Amino acid sequence: MITVSMLVASAGTTLLGVGLGTPSATALGLALFDAGCFAAQAANQSQVIAIDPERSGSLSSV
Repeated sequence: MITVSMLVASAGTTLLGVGLGTPSATALGLALFDAGCFAAQAANQSQVIAIDPERSGSLSSV
């Protein structure tokens, strides 16, 4: 899941780099980047909680 989400974020970054002058490409690039980063954050959070569910709050804060 992390690899796929990072690929989506990378595609968004690439699209931003190539099509920054075009509003539709910029909007799509930002949407892909945001979706990829959010998915990676959620996947990482679930992995951290799986380490020790009773200490999920303290592990998340680190």
